[in-house]
Amino acid sequence: MNKELDKLLCANYPKIFARRQVKDSTMHFGFCCGDGWFNLIDGLCTSLQYLTDYRGTPQPEAVQVKEKFGRLRFYITCGEDEMTEAQSSVIDLARILSAHICEECGCPGRIAANGGWWTVRCPAHEPEGSLSPEEYVTAREAGR
Repeated sequence: MNKELDKLLCANYPKIFARRQVKDSTMHFGFCCGDGWFNLIDGLCTSLQYLTDYRGTPQPEAVQVKEKFGRLRFYITCGEDEMTEAQSSVIDLARILSAHICEECGCPGRIAANGGWWTVRCPAHEPEGSLSPEEYVTAREAGR
């Protein structure tokens, strides 16, 4: 994610991203995903902070934010408290939605495999030769 969007998320959610500048934290590496997921992450953080401020859930702190296998991974800690079901649910929803949002621009997209890498891209950003997950599995099985 670009530096401006990174700074904006950290400024808007200082409690969630309290570990952003801690050198022994994986958040020190920043947001390891594309700019297209900014609004998704912003909405997720709004929901998480609302749950803390108005529903009494423990304050989450992001430990790592990244893309993995074409989906958003948003890992948190809640200090010594356990993550609540509500917190887990909003994180799961963001992960599910990320599979349909282009990581580059935020437009509707699909998970595609290209050279063994899984990404979510809209038609404008999908690399040539990308395969759907089903096509990828079929091609792998045919090559065995």
